[in-house]
Amino acid sequence: MKTLYTYQAEAVHTILRHPGFILADECGLGKTVVAVEVCKRLREQAQAQAQEQAQPASAAPAWRSLIIAPPALIPQWRMEILDQDPGVPVTVVNRLPLDFTALQGYFLMSIYDLSSPQVRAALSRVVFNILVLDEAHRIKNRKTKTAQWVKQIAAARRLCLTGTPMEKTPADLWSLLNFVAPDDFPAYWNFVLNNLNVTEGYWERFVIGGPKNPQAFGELLRPYMLRRTKDEVMPQLPEKICIEQVVEMTSHQAAFYHTVKRQHDIVVDVDGLSTLIITNTLTKITRLQQIAVWPPLVVPTAGAESGKLEWLDTFRDDHPNEPMVVFTRFREVAQLVHERYGGDIIIGGLRMISPDPQFCVGTIDAMGEGLNLQWARHAIFLDCHWSSIKMTQAIDRVHRVDIKEPKNLYFLWSCAEDRAVIDAFNAKMSEAELVAYYLRTVLESP
Repeated sequence: MKTLYTYQAEAVHTILRHPGFILADECGLGKTVVAVEVCKRLREQAQAQAQEQAQPASAAPAWRSLIIAPPALIPQWRMEILDQDPGVPVTVVNRLPLDFTALQGYFLMSIYDLSSPQVRAALSRVVFNILVLDEAHRIKNRKTKTAQWVKQIAAARRLCLTGTPMEKTPADLWSLLNFVAPDDFPAYWNFVLNNLNVTEGYWERFVIGGPKNPQAFGELLRPYMLRRTKDEVMPQLPEKICIEQVVEMTSHQAAFYHTVKRQHDIVVDVDGLSTLIITNTLTKITRLQQIAVWPPLVVPTAGAESGKLEWLDTFRDDHPNEPMVVFTRFREVAQLVHERYGGDIIIGGLRMISPDPQFCVGTIDAMGEGLNLQWARHAIFLDCHWSSIKMTQAIDRVHRVDIKEPKNLYFLWSCAEDRAVIDAFNAKMSEAELVAYYLRTVLESP
């Protein structure tokens, strides 16, 4: 059973004082541990109250906690509950009809199960003691069916967990706030117009910016949300050593890269950037990154030589028996690396994890949520994602609160597009900012 860190205990105390709350700590600080402890404390409080009222155990009200998470994280939740609150029933819900009223304890459900009318009907017949929504930023779009369905579930308490509460603008917060405190945040546009800068848009009617008054906005959120970074609460955490490694493409690979780049150059007045140009430019960057990691991703008949894979061969030979994890944006590259070296693989629905992993490869998207990869000493990014949020999530799978040694992070780059994406991640650029940076600088280089 885990012993909570001081900042985790403080979070538990804060959450218990509010019927609805958002725990938005930076990825890697153990939000799952905090949430299970909150559920456990609520259960113990309910049992103590029943004993004070001299109720026999058979007459005490049933206690039920519903945890909704991405499907890949359900096994991790189950393990945490069994470790922190042993002896309490844990039921993994599936799409089959389930009579919640006949059971109690913890219920683990995939967010996708809400698409089942039978599951939603079963949920409507019970009031949960607490509803926990993991990776809660998935309901930031208030118009999605998932966001609407999850808000219809009856619960005495609600808790959101997310390491990325805002992905684009502070307006993303409204749906989460409406979930945990619907009476205080009933209307989206009232929240936006009262607190955020709104201007007329070109491609869209309105462009929502940052807070009108950042200090007042922070005070507004304080009773409903808590966010801490690793630097704030764990300054003693071993460092992450970031190494940006230049890797030369093979001659055949370089020739193929330059041919494709010449044929698909984008010429545009940078000051007149449009949504269309942003889409086209990101597609171009992605295609050239694919060639830089493995040419057959773009043209199946292309030569299969790859400077980055040759570098990985050498790195593994130089670091035998040292645990490492390899990240890539591309599913086919992850499969190729898995075929080449074995080990574990995580790509979308395929998640093969051994009890004592030494080597793992997967896509940045698939490995960015909820996994604990702190066993790896080296993290190698064969290519990087243009989303700084996704990159940060992936890195925090390795650099987590319980690590005991520094982590080596290698960011491989072979072309101008690789370099631009790394620069965008370091500067936390948005998609539009990356495109502007690329068009202004990279296309002007040889």
